[in-house]
Amino acid sequence: MRSASALMLSLLLIGNSALAQNAQPTVSIELGVDRQNIYQYETFTLTVKLVSSGVRLGKNLSLEGMPDADALVMDPIEALPIQRSLQGRTVLETRQYRARCRALKPGVLRLTPAARATQIVQRRSFFGRQWVEQPIHLPVSPITIPVSAVPAPPEGTFPSGTVGRFTYTVTPEPLDVAVGDLIKLRTRLSGEGYLDNVICPAASPDRAFKVYPPRLIEERNSAVEFEQILIPLSTNAVAIPPLAFTSFDPRAGNYQTQTQGPFRVTFHAQREVDQSQPYRSANPTNGTREPVLMLADQIDQWKQQSPPRGKETVIVIEPVTARLAPASVARPLFSCKPGEIVTVNEESKGWISVQRSRDMGWIPVDAVMRH
Repeated sequence: MRSASALMLSLLLIGNSALAQNAQPTVSIELGVDRQNIYQYETFTLTVKLVSSGVRLGKNLSLEGMPDADALVMDPIEALPIQRSLQGRTVLETRQYRARCRALKPGVLRLTPAARATQIVQRRSFFGRQWVEQPIHLPVSPITIPVSAVPAPPEGTFPSGTVGRFTYTVTPEPLDVAVGDLIKLRTRLSGEGYLDNVICPAASPDRAFKVYPPRLIEERNSAVEFEQILIPLSTNAVAIPPLAFTSFDPRAGNYQTQTQGPFRVTFHAQREVDQSQPYRSANPTNGTREPVLMLADQIDQWKQQSPPRGKETVIVIEPVTARLAPASVARPLFSCKPGEIVTVNEESKGWISVQRSRDMGWIPVDAVMRH
């Protein structure tokens, strides 16, 4: 990476300024990055340093002529506090800006922008002298940024598609269950880096558990959270196997794997099994009565159904009370049982307004499963 040289611009300005009496007005502007070796999809910081004397500049700055969105993703430019210093009899004003960026393609990324700012000048008008802002364009010395491709993962690992440094946690609840109860695996990834196409670590189906694919329940700039539903089909489901998360760490230049689990599952005594769950004979010919979760069958059947045109349906996966407003303190209206299918009217901050026949109320989105 070549360091950018400062470009000094002599500006003949209109208007009088106390700062301009002892020195000719000048502006210098410089681009830089916080990393010398950048990988594809890695988050890095683009910096802009603007030093001026003898000229009043506005607060805002924008860069024109940046690469297209398929080559560079750039967040809004953030202005840092202004610094002032005295050089001889000249006051220097230093403004610094930064923006988070990601290069989407390997190769050489060349930045050749022009900076757009405003100059504050005094003008005469019908009402007397007034201070006004007028736009100015400042050419910037280009910089080139080498971008390396993310290397192939080691054999036997399953990368998540993420680039950066992350904290990985898996929280299963509950782990003290009856056969047929729902266990929710909450997987949270947070940190600094690329999470756009993350593949959530997920439990795989086996004979002991009925397993549903993970679903995204929260997404922010620096964190995502998934939920996966597991249903123990027998007391042989003694543990949820370990879940591994593999990401590429651009600072270390290699892949990192974090593991959560295994998680031990304990079961209620038979008398504590929720009797509201229906039972049926797993093998009617041998006379045994193995508990088989009807909710799992209902979920599978619901997933195969097409929702009404223009409407979304969800299936309730745990007992829940519908309320008058999207808040846990709102007046209760009616109860929903696991397996009920309701229609979604609207959504607000973790709650959904649902309709069941003539009943309508708000329930937490965590209490349902979506297609």
